[in-house]
Amino acid sequence: MNRQDFTLIAANLIIKADQFLVSKGMALRLTWCERSVYDQAQCFNAGTSKCDGVNKISAHQNGKAVDLILIGQRSDGVLDQLDPRIVCPTEWSTIRKWWEDMRGESMLSWDPNHFEVK
Repeated sequence: MNRQDFTLIAANLIIKADQFLVSKGMALRLTWCERSVYDQAQCFNAGTSKCDGVNKISAHQNGKAVDLILIGQRSDGVLDQLDPRIVCPTEWSTIRKWWEDMRGESMLSWDPNHFEVK
């Protein structure tokens, strides 16, 4: 899959997921798209990626991965990033299934907000 096709399916997923989540007061938002070697190294050094950006290249560096976060209200009413595995596991499973149906890769158990293609 090329970068343009990837961008199209990621945009479609965000739109479809937002329509699905709106009644629950939640939405998906993009946080990471294409990363530089420096940015990837920073993620690796912080322990949030298994790719160092040089010896092991991230799909983010090739423009074939995005991180999508779930935004919704905390119990105090403030909008914040929520863990979808806790606040809406059934809905998150549906969204991940849609991604796989669009030819996306399965969810990484340690990074549920990562969406990539090969």
